[in-house]
Amino acid sequence: MSVLRVGLPRMAASTASPARGAAWWTEIWRYRHFYLFISPFFLLFAIFGLYPLLFSLYLSFVKWDGLTPMHWVGLANFRAMLDDEHTALFSKKPA
Repeated sequence: MSVLRVGLPRMAASTASPARGAAWWTEIWRYRHFYLFISPFFLLFAIFGLYPLLFSLYLSFVKWDGLTPMHWVGLANFRAMLDDEHTALFSKKPA
C-alpha cells in the first residue's frame, strides 16, 4: 500500500545554496494545486480571525469613539480600567 505525502518539501537548515532554493521552489510548484486548494482557508482566517484580533489589540492603546480621529494614549486605558471603582471588584487592589 503506497502513501501519498503532501506538504512542504523537506529542506536541510544548513543548506542555503541557490540550487537548493530552486529545488525547493520546484517542489512547491509541483504541489501548487494542494496549496491553491487550502488557500481559501488561510485567506478567510486572516480576514475574519487575525485582522479583528490585531485591530482590537491596537484599539486597546488608543482613545477613539468611532467618529473622531484616533488618539494614541498607550497604557492609559489600562490604568483607567484598574483605577475605576466598578472594575475594582475584579482587580487585586482593595476597594
